Amino acid sequence: MKIEIPLKQKIRMLIGGSELVAIFLILFGSYLSYEDLREFTFETIYLEYNTAVGKGKVIDSFATNMDINDVPVFAYDYVFDSPIGDLEWTSYSFGRRYSTGAEIEVEYNLDNPEYNRIKGMHNYPTVVYLILFSIPLLLGIVWLSMNLVAGLRTLSILNNGIMTEARLIHKVAVGRYDHENNLQKYKMTFEYYAKDRKSYRLEHEEYHTERLEDEFTEKVIYHKDFPQKAFMVDGLSKDVAKMIKNSWAGKGPTVGSA
Repeated sequence: MKIEIPLKQKIRMLIGGSELVAIFLILFGSYLSYEDLREFTFETIYLEYNTAVGKGKVIDSFATNMDINDVPVFAYDYVFDSPIGDLEWTSYSFGRRYSTGAEIEVEYNLDNPEYNRIKGMHNYPTVVYLILFSIPLLLGIVWLSMNLVAGLRTLSILNNGIMTEARLIHKVAVGRYDHENNLQKYKMTFEYYAKDRKSYRLEHEEYHTERLEDEFTEKVIYHKDFPQKAFMVDGLSKDVAKMIKNSWAGKGPTVGSA
């Protein structure tokens, strides 16, 4: 038999109950990246292949109204002595690299010299920000992916699992104490016996340990074919744990496939 898991609870299992944080990071990062990409043109693509380096001169350098960690973004107006004649353009960098009148190296596309930039710089100030603003997007994707992998593992165990009792045999604080939120993470080690009459141990890290210590033994579900694969029921979100316990109470000890 298999438990029919409602869609809401299944989603929470798949993404670890932290869907709002991950989704916020993805949306926030996408918005910031989009705002920067609006000013990004395909000219930059021409500077990724078939390029050469020429000479140029800075005709003006100045700090823009943008900065990152109090380091200003500087703009450099320059003239490029290109194969098709003098070309003027602007590049950007963190901090000042050149002063007015400085001789510079200019990267350009051999077929289209009008696509050029000071070597090691960007043609658009927002490209500098894009690198930083994409971090929330990447963090959200990584976070969601990690939770998704863990959630799929939990669902696999649940659909092929057997519920039994586990006893807490060890508990130790791990990591630094969070003074701001008055929280401490603990590593909890539980012992349980599978149908092969062998004992197995499961480690579970948790900030809020009350739900895993409110009974003499706690519910654990292990994979029927791989007893070492297991999860603590009360280690899941409250609504998911309650749903699993209620389903188990009506169906007996086997909560997944028999």
